[in-house]
Amino acid sequence: MKTNQETFNLISTKLVEQGEQSFDGVRCMYRDHKGRRCAAGHILPDPAYKGYFERHALGTLNELDDVICATGHDFDFVHELQRLHDWPALSCWLSIWSAQMRELATRQNLSTAALDDALAARAAAQVTT
Repeated sequence: MKTNQETFNLISTKLVEQGEQSFDGVRCMYRDHKGRRCAAGHILPDPAYKGYFERHALGTLNELDDVICATGHDFDFVHELQRLHDWPALSCWLSIWSAQMRELATRQNLSTAALDDALAARAAAQVTT
């Protein structure tokens, strides 16, 4: 079983690198047409992903929930990370999301080092471009 810290680090890094929500203009997506993924989408293994998962939230489709559980990540924690990814759909999403991730880390007694490192790397990359 993966620790919540490992899951937090993975999702923090992946979503900061991505820089925006996986969103089709109407709703959040596990995987969108631009190659972006949501929190749970980064955990879903490619061979297990099914397009029809897009019509279902975590907790509403047994097959999807089973895939998430089989990855070794805590389902409830992934569900919380998914909730943070999905709200809000704004142009300033990254700053709001990262603040919410910090709050989650505080509540769960997790380190934000991976989040901080990813945000610093993103800021440094933007300075050089």
